[in-house]
Amino acid sequence: MNMDRKRKRKSAVWQFFTPVDDSKAICEVCKGVISYKSSITNLRSHLTHKHKAVILLPPSWKAESEDRSLIVGKNASYKNKPSLKLEQLDIHHVLEWEGETQGSVLPVIVNPGTSQQPSETKGNILQKGRYSDTTDTETSDKIEVVTSSDSRKRVKDCALLQLFLTDFQPYSIVNDKGFKDFVKELDPGYDLPSQEKISESFIPALYQNCLTKAEEMVQKATKLCLTTDLWTFQHEGNLLAVTGHLIDENFDLKSILLDCSELKMSFSCKDVESTLRRIMDKWNLKGKIQLAVSSNEKVLVEAFETGLSVKHFGYFMDSLSADVGDSLAMHSISELLEKVRRIVSFFNENPQVNESLFAFQKRQGLQSTKKLIIDEPTQWNTTFHMLKTFIKLEKGIRSVSKGSVCLDELEWVSVKELVKILHPFAAVTKLISEENFMVASYITVVTKGLMEGCIEVQSTLVSHRAKLFCKSILDALSSRFGNLECSDIMGITTYLDPRFKEVAFPDQDVEERIRDLIIKLLNDAVGDESNEQEDVRVEKPETDPLFKFFDRNARLLKPSNSQRNRGELEMQRYIDEELLPRNKNPLEWWRSKRCNYPHLSQIAMGYLCIVATSSMAELSYIEGGINKFERLRRLPSETAKHLASLHVNMKLFDGPLIQNFAI
Repeated sequence: MNMDRKRKRKSAVWQFFTPVDDSKAICEVCKGVISYKSSITNLRSHLTHKHKAVILLPPSWKAESEDRSLIVGKNASYKNKPSLKLEQLDIHHVLEWEGETQGSVLPVIVNPGTSQQPSETKGNILQKGRYSDTTDTETSDKIEVVTSSDSRKRVKDCALLQLFLTDFQPYSIVNDKGFKDFVKELDPGYDLPSQEKISESFIPALYQNCLTKAEEMVQKATKLCLTTDLWTFQHEGNLLAVTGHLIDENFDLKSILLDCSELKMSFSCKDVESTLRRIMDKWNLKGKIQLAVSSNEKVLVEAFETGLSVKHFGYFMDSLSADVGDSLAMHSISELLEKVRRIVSFFNENPQVNESLFAFQKRQGLQSTKKLIIDEPTQWNTTFHMLKTFIKLEKGIRSVSKGSVCLDELEWVSVKELVKILHPFAAVTKLISEENFMVASYITVVTKGLMEGCIEVQSTLVSHRAKLFCKSILDALSSRFGNLECSDIMGITTYLDPRFKEVAFPDQDVEERIRDLIIKLLNDAVGDESNEQEDVRVEKPETDPLFKFFDRNARLLKPSNSQRNRGELEMQRYIDEELLPRNKNPLEWWRSKRCNYPHLSQIAMGYLCIVATSSMAELSYIEGGINKFERLRRLPSETAKHLASLHVNMKLFDGPLIQNFAI
């Protein structure tokens, strides 16, 4: 009986299954439990229907060397193909080589080391889609060959899925006649999957793959940062999106959408608290959350700080926008802005006047003419761009507009000075939108720069309006961010960024306090490691009396570098390193230096995962006139939940979507 079972497990099928007992096995692709009892037909059927990318290895093609290679069908070109180890081979390589086979048959993976090409008979059979090796009836198996047309369809299916994962199009688009006609024109042979296939098979399969990958990453993390986003859906209530940010073992910052939970239209702090608690319990986050970062809505702040005892920090850009927006709302400033908007509207609504403005620019020798733009009053950065364009076209506006549709001299000065004050804030907004590693350490340095810039500009201002505006925004920044470096978490995060270190702390007392906090963390880490080593040390009996005296003194002797000294030495070596240029990635620096700073690098992983902005902020950016967030809000809440999760979590995978499309 045991010999029979052993023979059966020589089948190529067992490359993809792990037996649980004599009747059940776990699929290594999807982790499903499959019954096989006395035969492996169910297992092979599972691979055939659920994992079409799988190509089984025929066991009778014996290995003749240590190399692992590829063999292709009769008509396929296989010269100069790279030799790959089997574990390095993925569907991406198969698809890449498929183009070279000119539609005959996809490469067939053979057992390790074979250097023989299948015979003509085998090649012909392979092209029909099946191969059965009968040289060893006891261990023979069939190869399911993925034909060129099958693989191309999978590539096109994956391209179709990007409509939903990237652009949040509704699934029903595949039912639209115009879309069907468009696809048919591009490829008459492509069979569009149905809406049900997409919503009930494709998306759930990808969602489950992402969830498994995310769970593995979160389980390994020791510390992470949480961010939350609250979305309102018309007539369907709200969605609370919770994202975890962590640094993996390769020092890459990973963002994982942990959950999208529905909240009723009118919700309380208790509702948010219970939802967050459920998510934290589900992902086992107790003791792992370094900081929660969200908008400054009262229900979110209270839920974290009061209900969950988790330290909270407001989104930097939300806070900055609120401070600038409040200052622009001052009566004297808003009055001036309204007058500017009336002038812009006058030009834009009168084609003849607008044409005169274009003609004036051409007479001035400008190669490209500019048009006045109107702002969105709730978005201060659009107000900045409106004013900036306005003063660039000052001469043309003065020349064309007459009478009441114009600013007086002092108003022109005020507009120019407002642009001067707002310019650094616009630069920060641009920096953050382009930053690939906008960790919270940037905030301390950037806010100090903004405050110093306001102080310098303040002494040069002439108009009363501009002076009031500058004072208002400076007071708001000082109140919100003035002592940011004094915060333990933000201070340590900034100090452990190799771009800033101790230079980011103008107050020496604050710098020394933060440094001592890091050294304490280092000493604790060194002490824990020493204790672990002591616990696992096995003392050998003193069998040689000649060395008894020596062994006893050796145990009593302490190392010259105490635990505290070791922590301080590692910290001092870090401080002595040259500052990393600001345009470099601090995580790449730590990746390259982790062996030099074994304990400090682990501490850095727990702090540099703190982000400054929402991971969902990109959805609010308008690209080519498309607001992705608005598209997402129009979808049913359940669909939005799945697509938002995939939009974020598909980035956890390396390589194209096709590699993770095991359906």
